[in-house]
Amino acid sequence: MIRTEQYEYIRAVCRVYGKSIWEVPRDTGHDRKTIRKALNQEPFVYGSRAVQSFPVLEPHLAIIDQWLNGIWRASA
Repeated sequence: MIRTEQYEYIRAVCRVYGKSIWEVPRDTGHDRKTIRKALNQEPFVYGSRAVQSFPVLEPHLAIIDQWLNGIWRASA
């Protein structure tokens, strides 16, 4: 299993600097098949959550919203 840093290094070395799949294992120590898999996979993408949970704050969110609405109304 390769880490994200290694994945990015492999992709950059092959695609930007033009090293072949046969040259990268000397730098990384990974097998040629692992290098090939890393190049064929989609890059890691972190997405935002649809709903953020607040387990500790949840009971107090209504009060906080009232406070914030009161502050915004007073300043507007």
